[in-house]
Amino acid sequence: MKLPVESQSTMKRLSIPILFGFALGLLTPWAMAQQRQQPPSPTQTVEFKAGSKSIELTYAAVAWGPRTWDSILKGVDVSGTRRWFFGVMKLHGKAQVDGLRLKSGRYALVLNPNRDGPATLSFISTRLKTVELPRNLRGSIPRGAEVGHVPVSFAVEENIVDPLLIKFQGDASAVQMIFLYGNQRLEKTLQFR
Repeated sequence: MKLPVESQSTMKRLSIPILFGFALGLLTPWAMAQQRQQPPSPTQTVEFKAGSKSIELTYAAVAWGPRTWDSILKGVDVSGTRRWFFGVMKLHGKAQVDGLRLKSGRYALVLNPNRDGPATLSFISTRLKTVELPRNLRGSIPRGAEVGHVPVSFAVEENIVDPLLIKFQGDASAVQMIFLYGNQRLEKTLQFR
């Protein structure tokens, strides 16, 4: 059966948009997959125990890159992030770091770049049972009360550590937190009270 000429031209006019819509429908999931953010950095957990006192730190093991470090240290980032949330610390027992007193609890650790003075490390008390660590340090900072911050100063090392590595050394009275990232080293002492 042959369609009238008028019906054939209508079908031709409709078939192009239909084919285009079909192709777009097939390509959309692929395009969305290409735009997804990269997977989160793997997490690492490090623990320290001394009697009834303990520290557990879960952090994003962010890959080293000199440009990434430069943007972290100077607070310059195209995504507009100016504070870098990198880990969650669970503290059992009272402690202090550089005079800042900490109670038992869960703290988000946030690096504040040195825009107007020295860089600082903030301790944000959070009551959340679980905190999702950020993708490459650009995640949202968990809600909570900022307990305070302490100045930080990084030393340049010869060896490159990739990705971020945090470790503890200490005894029942104090623990030294050592942060190694690329050729940068930071040490902070947590004294138990």
